[in-house]
Amino acid sequence: MSDRKRPRAAAGVLIATLLAFVPIVMTGSALGEPPVFSNVPTDIITEATGPGGIAVSYTNPTATDPIDSSNLPVSCTPDSGSIFAITTTTVNCSATGSDETLYTTSFNVTVRDTTAPVISGVPADITGVEATSPGGAPVSYTNPTAADPNNVSLPVTVSCSPDSGSIFALGETTITCGATDSRGNSATPETFTVTVQDTIAPTGSLTAPAAGPVRGTITLSSDSADSGSGVASVAFQRSPHSANTWTTISTDTISPYSVSWDTTSATDGSYDLRAVTTDLTGNSFTSSLIQVTVDNTAPTGSLTAPTSGAFLRQTVVLTSKDRKSVV
Repeated sequence: MSDRKRPRAAAGVLIATLLAFVPIVMTGSALGEPPVFSNVPTDIITEATGPGGIAVSYTNPTATDPIDSSNLPVSCTPDSGSIFAITTTTVNCSATGSDETLYTTSFNVTVRDTTAPVISGVPADITGVEATSPGGAPVSYTNPTAADPNNVSLPVTVSCSPDSGSIFALGETTITCGATDSRGNSATPETFTVTVQDTIAPTGSLTAPAAGPVRGTITLSSDSADSGSGVASVAFQRSPHSANTWTTISTDTISPYSVSWDTTSATDGSYDLRAVTTDLTGNSFTSSLIQVTVDNTAPTGSLTAPTSGAFLRQTVVLTSKDRKSVV
């Protein structure tokens, strides 16, 4: 029986010897070495298509064992195709080694809104506005509207300057309208013009002197007024009656409008007077005429009756060369 046991012992020795030479393969992950990540997407920057952001797709990176180059499964969060908000989101990709250790790599997805709003409904140029004062005229208009593409960053604020209802000066004024969304993107400004004009003539009549004889220094006055740009000047003029050859006596630029006329500078006779009112845009108005008679020459006369030394009784007639009166 002892002879039969010896072969079994020899076989055991042989097996033990063979096992000592069988290699035990230790993977990199088992050894604590991280997997090798490749094809990691570069950071992604994209434009939002809605208020919630945009769906972004990417290709997952790959991971391999550093020892045997075997592929390791990789998962990323957020997943490819997810909706990414309008901000910068870090995508974390991980692979688990055979040692059950989780290894990660990452890249960023930035969703932004850099698209400016678009302005529409800009008013047409406004013309033919008559001035209501020397400062111009108030003008009202409807603000244009503005839209944010895909309604990404609402609300959109529209503003124009000068504002509707402002006083616009005489001449042409450019109104500039802009729009800004909630993220500060600004639209390309749009413009239109407002033109304020003064085509209405002023008014004014001679309020002094009254028609009739005048002598010495007199006052000429006018009630000139203008509802638009305002009165620039009032010229007081004279002409020999019906001759229509006008000479300016004097001009006044401050209300109430009046000047002095020394009638002794003119030859005695009949004259027409008028006031010519001109506003600040050149419109003018000529008043109705007033006829006066300049008489600065003292009368002459001598008593022709009765004769000197005559005895008088009851009613007598006194006679002069130029005038006659009854006493």
